[in-house]
Amino acid sequence: MNERQDGRVEFSAQELRDLRLALLTKRREVARSQEGQLSALHSGEGHHLADLEEMGDSSNTDSYCEIVDIETNTIEQIDRAIAKIDEGSYGSCENCSGQIHRARLKFLPFANLCIGCQREEERQRDNENGSFRFEELQ
Repeated sequence: MNERQDGRVEFSAQELRDLRLALLTKRREVARSQEGQLSALHSGEGHHLADLEEMGDSSNTDSYCEIVDIETNTIEQIDRAIAKIDEGSYGSCENCSGQIHRARLKFLPFANLCIGCQREEERQRDNENGSFRFEELQ
């Protein structure tokens, strides 16, 4: 990984191959986990989904659904990161087109937003949901 004069991070061909392989591996892991969650959701641990709802045990169903939603989102982000590698724009924020910091990409290789845009998106989502962050109280 080299940083160019314009602040963009430049990846070598080998780094991009390694990133792509790591992303594909992570995608398979998440997909496998998602299949397990869906299987548990559909099996209802021996109960039909309608039976679970009638018994009022929707918390397990809700938990499985939330996990599946998160995993679906993660797979979509991984797919976008792989597409960005293929098109040569990996590391660019999808919101502001700025550079995603290399430390963020190292920690979360399928990050699609820079930290500033990610924070703003979370703030807007929190405001829409009527929740707030502790930092906002200070």
